Amino acid sequence: MALIPNPTLIPKNNGDGHKRHILQVSSSTHEEETDLETRREHEDQPVVEDGSVHGKKLGFHEEQARNPNEGTKPSWSSILGRQAVIKKSLPFYAPTIVEGKPIVHVQSSQFTHLQKQFENLIIGRFVGKKLPFGFVRETLTRTWRLKNNFIMKQYGEMMYSFKFISDDDRKQVLEMGSLHIASQLFILRPWKLFVEAEFNDLKTIPVWVVMKRFPMELWDDEGFGRVASTIGKPLFVDKLTESMTRTSYARVYVEIDTKCSYPDHATVVLDEQRTFKIPFEYNWKPQKCSRCNIFGHNNQGCPKQKLERKKKAGDRVWVQTGAMIQEEPCDGDQEHDKKEETTMNGVV
Repeated sequence: MALIPNPTLIPKNNGDGHKRHILQVSSSTHEEETDLETRREHEDQPVVEDGSVHGKKLGFHEEQARNPNEGTKPSWSSILGRQAVIKKSLPFYAPTIVEGKPIVHVQSSQFTHLQKQFENLIIGRFVGKKLPFGFVRETLTRTWRLKNNFIMKQYGEMMYSFKFISDDDRKQVLEMGSLHIASQLFILRPWKLFVEAEFNDLKTIPVWVVMKRFPMELWDDEGFGRVASTIGKPLFVDKLTESMTRTSYARVYVEIDTKCSYPDHATVVLDEQRTFKIPFEYNWKPQKCSRCNIFGHNNQGCPKQKLERKKKAGDRVWVQTGAMIQEEPCDGDQEHDKKEETTMNGVV
């Protein structure tokens, strides 16, 4: 290998009058020449049928030049790469077609593993606008004042799940029940299969009911169930009722629907001879709309009823259709037979 002097590194005369020559040994030129010769040799070599040169496989593009009929057909996972897809392939189930629409049939027995995994969770959701995650967690931490920490996670699109370290903390949260956060109703209920469907329609809601002068003879699960069933679907009792630490009244968590009339008492008949009453008190009566058949607003605040009142009053109703806003005349309005279309910036 020849030594190539670098003239830029040859210094001027030093103080003793002698010249010192510094030579920089470089092998870069030699390496570049070797790489160039290697590439030329490869270019001169033909590519054999298996896509190799000198017995070495070429890259992805050369492998694609093979006959597509050879071997098995590549899968989508192999084309996309395993980093982009899951390792297992999803199963296919032929759907049931009813009136031209696909229907998916499932059975509760298919989700027994989920029952064991989520049965201790509590699910919460706002009625109306959803508030930020951090704000909700901070507010609930101050409100609940639990002995231990809890795990809060996003559950689906609109709900939150709560997992508790101790069962006492879970019971305490359920006993406190639903609450208002920043004037927004936050509903809490125990987890159950497809709980999101109930939250979406909000046709049922759990409330605490105080039952006064409750007979000690009925102070058990069967007695609570019989009496609470006159209101709705009994869920459970609070801790003090269960332990009989407080016997002046019983407190039962009941799931009610929009048809609930909030009875003020239940009449108990003993041996078809004696009767006595058990008074009820409700800590909270949620708003409900008999027209929409859901909770969340009352009849006066019903959006459908407001729309009807505007139509009866002769007010114009603005209906947004895509990017356009279309003005529709109300029933009985003879002045506007032709629909007027406007955009956000002006009249079309």
